[in-house]
This record gives sequence, structure tokens and C-alpha cells, in this order.
Amino acid sequence: MLIGFLSNYFPVSNYQSIFQSAFEIGILCFFLAYFVYALKCWGTTSKICAVLMVTIPLVIYFLATTIIPNSTTNIYIYLFIQFCFYAILSTILLYISDKVKSGIERYVFKRSRRSYHYSLPSWSYAVIGVIVVLLLIVNFSSVSIFSSNTATIAKSIQNINSPGYATTSTATNPTSADPTKSPLIPTLQPEVVSNIESTVGNSPPVIDIPTLEKQIHEQINQQRRSKGLSDLSYDSSLTIIARKHSADMAQNNYFSHDNLQGFGPTERGNNVGYSCYKNYGSYYTNGIAENIMQNNLYDSVTYYNGVPRYAWNSQEELAQSTVTGWMNSPGHRQNILTSTYDREGIGVAIASNDKVYITEDFC
Repeated sequence: MLIGFLSNYFPVSNYQSIFQSAFEIGILCFFLAYFVYALKCWGTTSKICAVLMVTIPLVIYFLATTIIPNSTTNIYIYLFIQFCFYAILSTILLYISDKVKSGIERYVFKRSRRSYHYSLPSWSYAVIGVIVVLLLIVNFSSVSIFSSNTATIAKSIQNINSPGYATTSTATNPTSADPTKSPLIPTLQPEVVSNIESTVGNSPPVIDIPTLEKQIHEQINQQRRSKGLSDLSYDSSLTIIARKHSADMAQNNYFSHDNLQGFGPTERGNNVGYSCYKNYGSYYTNGIAENIMQNNLYDSVTYYNGVPRYAWNSQEELAQSTVTGWMNSPGHRQNILTSTYDREGIGVAIASNDKVYITEDFC
């Protein structure tokens, strides 16, 4: 953590790989110690505590790496199913690990479970461990996806509790409806749909992709200026590389730094004749750094008798949420605030399912 803070103010490029390896080993040791403690809880009467200690981080990891489908109609059922799945998985994992641990104790250390007394673990330690593990998981997975999912959950709950979300028998069967309790939209005639679109702002915003790319670029430089760093120039060649990758992700429905051929940003640059080699005297760097983001044209959708009402994001909101998401993620933030980078390219592509893919390449 200290290294992460220092890297914003002191160049550690010469030792970055060493620091990163040491930090990753430390995090893995912490996760291992956390799981061993959960296994200790499993060995006592606190099996429920052990299951929750493993299930909750797995659910949070799922929410930080997988976007909740827009087709989800009931968020309560969706979350309940996910929780049950990971609870079962956690139980199986703890059971197998406990059997393995017992075998090691019996045959390696010659110690039986009867002679090995487990003290009842403290709930306060378990709670603190869960909180720390959740923070690490979110920060090292994807803050932006987790934030997007939590916003989706909150809005879905709000929509479920709102009068316009639930479809009742009265609303879906107008012939038997009570005229004194007529629904908001009693029919799906074209003129009614057209009226809804004109009154609730259902039309999607016009997104000027080159302008959006420049807006993101300017906000990135604002972040660098706030840390006393020089602006990044806008490199047209890097922009072409970034645009091609965003378009490829949008067309083929994947989200990764490596394309479907297995090429990362440096290889993709080399394939078009772009090399990012820099010699600093005592050391040199060679390769393109990259940030990617999967955003959305809208935050939520509410259905009124089958007619969708979208909460569209403006072009300015897309730019702001993209940069904020990157700045809230340690790895993406480090790329943005690396003093040795002096140029970048931004590429945006919008998929047919309204997902917005943004690629930021540095050199």
C-alpha cells in the first residue's frame, strides 16, 4: 500500500516489477491466512460463520467481475440465486479442505482431530477479515464494474418498489379492468408508445464519438495536472490502435486487453508498425500501456406495460464516469499518473447492445 502511494510522487520504474511481485505475494499470503481462519471456524461449531466468510467474498468478486444482465427482471431473485450458488460452492470447498487438512494432520504430523483442540474463533476477527478481503477484492478486480452493479441493484430495488414497475392483472388485461383504477398505460397502440417516448425522454442521446474521445482525454490531463504532472499529447496513431481494439471488443462481445488472437496492446501496436521504445539512460522501456473500460449508454430501464423507459447517460456523463472509474482503480490510476508517459490515444466504440467500450493507450 505504501508503495502504491509513493509511486504517485516518486518514480519507481526501476524497481516496479520487484515491488509488484512482493505486494502480490503479500496479498496472496493474506488471502491464504484468511481462508485458514475460515477453515478453523469450520472445525468448530461456527460452520455458518465459516460458510459466510467464504461466500460473501465470492459473491462480491462475482459482482466486481460480471455485469448484471440488463434483462434481469427481479434483482432479489437474481441475488438470492447467486448467493445460494456460492454458499453451496463454499460449503463444498470448506468440506474438502477440512478433509485434506485432517489427512495431513493425521499422516504427516501424527495428530488426530480428537487430540487437536480448536478454540472458538472470534466473530470480531471474522468481520474485520471479511471487510478487508472485500476491499482488496473490489480494488483488484474492477471498481467500475462493482460500482455499476451496485447502482443497478439500487435502481432495480427502487423500480421494484415504484408503482410503474409491477405489472398486475388489471394492467395486462384491460377488458376486465376497473375503470376507476385504470393503469398508467392501458394500451400499447403506436401513438401511445410515441407519446411515452416524447414525454419521458426515451430517445437515446446523440453521441459524437470523436468529441467523446477528446473529452476523456482532457479529463485525463486534468487529473495529471492536479498531481503536478505534464499533459499527455493526443497521438493519432495510438488513437487508431485504441479505436480498433474498442471496435473489436464491441463487435465480438469480449472485454480484455488481449484480443481474440491473443495480441496485447504492444503486439497490436507492432502489427501496425508502432513502437513505443524509450531510453532513459540507466534503463529503458518498450511497450504500450493500456486502460480499458466497459460503460453503458443507460443506467437503468423501467418498463411500463412492456414499454421501456431508459435512464440515458449524456456524453458528458459517459466521459466523467469513465475517468472516475479508472481513477478509482489502482492499476488504471497508476497508468494515468505515470510521469514518464507523454502521449496517449483514446478509442471509443458503441456495441449494438448499448455497451460502450473505451480503450486508452499510453506511450
